[in-house]
Amino acid sequence: MHPQRPFWAPVSRLATRVLGIRPGELERGVLLFGYLFLVIGSFVAGKATRDALFLFRFSARQLPYVDIAVAVLVGVWVAIYIRVGQRVSVRTLISGSLVFFASNSLLFWYLSHFREAPWVLPVVYVWVGMFGVIAAAQVWTLANYVLTTREAKRLFGFIGSGAISGNIVGGFVVQHTATRFGAESTLIGMAVALLICSVLVDRLWRLRDVGAAGDDDDLREGTDRGPTGLRESVQQIAASPYLRAIAAVILASSFVTAVAAWQFKAIAVAAIRDKDGLTAFFGSFTFYTGVLSLLLQWLVTSRLLRRFGLGVALSVVPVALALGSVGLLISGSLAAAILLRGSDQVLRYSIDRPAAELLYLPLPAEQTLQVKSFIDTVVWRLGDGLSGLVILLLATGLQWPAAQIGWVNLVLLGGW
Repeated sequence: MHPQRPFWAPVSRLATRVLGIRPGELERGVLLFGYLFLVIGSFVAGKATRDALFLFRFSARQLPYVDIAVAVLVGVWVAIYIRVGQRVSVRTLISGSLVFFASNSLLFWYLSHFREAPWVLPVVYVWVGMFGVIAAAQVWTLANYVLTTREAKRLFGFIGSGAISGNIVGGFVVQHTATRFGAESTLIGMAVALLICSVLVDRLWRLRDVGAAGDDDDLREGTDRGPTGLRESVQQIAASPYLRAIAAVILASSFVTAVAAWQFKAIAVAAIRDKDGLTAFFGSFTFYTGVLSLLLQWLVTSRLLRRFGLGVALSVVPVALALGSVGLLISGSLAAAILLRGSDQVLRYSIDRPAAELLYLPLPAEQTLQVKSFIDTVVWRLGDGLSGLVILLLATGLQWPAAQIGWVNLVLLGGW
């Protein structure tokens, strides 16, 4: 147990009473919360900026091309990431990735603000999508190294609330900075936040349990706890009906979510033609949905799971999306698109995501880390890529209006 500073003493007692966090766990829990908070806040800011910049220069019907590119490149990126992870320490891998993303963010800010080259915007769009996959997963990878199983059970709920808080604050910051300093300015904030994250990673690594993680700072990912490769992950999922069912649910979920997100963006850009105003709108949307999501998580999620069980909790999002899709088909308005996308954002982070995490409890810890990483990255982005192909066919090829593509979602929601 690490000695507590005098400042931590009253905070530790409060955390123990309210959150069930023990004194020796507090600093690591707070640092992991802050790490996830900054990563998600950066991703939210980057996503709002990339969407607005891309839609300001290109048509919404061209969005599927970059979404498909993200899906394809994520598989390549994860394969390279796993290979590198077998040769360097976890600390070096994560810190190096954060510094790499921060430097890219500053480079893209310079190119988009001063050079205004058309090719930069699609690259920024794809880069943010890939960043969102890797950076968030790295937080949980590091948590598995610095926390014991018992500590993780006590701390994961608190750490996970950093994601919702990041959504709220990231949306708030974008909402108020885009119209004052321009949409591109959020890329500077992203770089600063990611550099702070690299400092947090170094501190967390120093605080890790030496008895659990080993005495060697060069402990390599993949030797006993990390994923060993994409092929092994696919083989494990293919061999288990239970894992195939989880992967199918995640695939359907990501497909439907991506279609709803495209509808929301296409209708929003048709109603808001100003670049900075569109960025601020996306930021405001994320802020308010984040607040509602946090309230639901505090007041509803645990009670829903205890009273009605996992099956009902997992059904909340598809039912809400089905109702939202019907509403958008009827009206086709921006308000209906906000309700559709808002129901997904609010319910997914507050109810669906915690319930989905429980699906992995029957699995051994080593298998969970490997399979979950694969499903959360490759399978999820595969759904995005498939949705992009369908949107290309219907919106670009057959010229369907954005609202009418909801018919596809209604079919998929039944399967989900």
